[in-house]
Amino acid sequence: MDKSTHDLFSSLFPILQSSLAPFNFSIPSGILNVLNDFLSVIDTVYSNPRHGDTVYGGIEHSFLDYYPNWPMKRGKGRYEKDGRGDNMQCSRKDTDLHPRLTPGLLLFTCSHRVVYGFTILKSSESPRHVFDVLVTRMNDGEMPRIVVYDNACHLSAYCLAREPSRFSGTSMMVDRFHSVNHKTCSRSLHLRGYKGNEYLSKLNSQCCEQTNARLRDIGNILPFMALPKFRKALILFLARNQPRKK
Repeated sequence: MDKSTHDLFSSLFPILQSSLAPFNFSIPSGILNVLNDFLSVIDTVYSNPRHGDTVYGGIEHSFLDYYPNWPMKRGKGRYEKDGRGDNMQCSRKDTDLHPRLTPGLLLFTCSHRVVYGFTILKSSESPRHVFDVLVTRMNDGEMPRIVVYDNACHLSAYCLAREPSRFSGTSMMVDRFHSVNHKTCSRSLHLRGYKGNEYLSKLNSQCCEQTNARLRDIGNILPFMALPKFRKALILFLARNQPRKK
């Protein structure tokens, strides 16, 4: 493998690269068979046909959602996998909820901290919340190429168990800050493992945390507002604090 090929391979597949390095990139037949089987499984998963319209319910707009440029394209889906766990072992721990306050906000931002929208949560945040926003508001060609999320391991399993073809071009990554909480899931899901990738190594993975930090400026006011004023205050505050072009 020449240097340019080696560098490209390392930037795209750093985990696989580190695994093959001891073999001087001469892949033993046993490992090659495993890789071939692995690729066959991936092809089988991603080649599943899209669900028909009967899977999706009617479009129901919620006052708790605010995505001004992401209108709903379809209702939420009902899947055979619903009600069953993803059987993924992960060391990440969920935090307890406050008995009286909202469980929080689900924010969607780009890597430049521009806020696309939010959902005011009624229950503890889960991969289902992220999944529902993406599936109900994204058509083919609109699905993000990379989703950075602190619970990306379970989000990836959740999405592939329900809409594999829809997410075939999307990579789920655990942000750098929360990687320390994920000790048992695949290293390929950790953004910090892609230091050799020019784009991923420079990607700001803390956009939502940075936006949440700004929200602390009005954190003593929001809990005492009725829902309509709570939502309006959020919209105005986030709009006022959107990053400006320099």
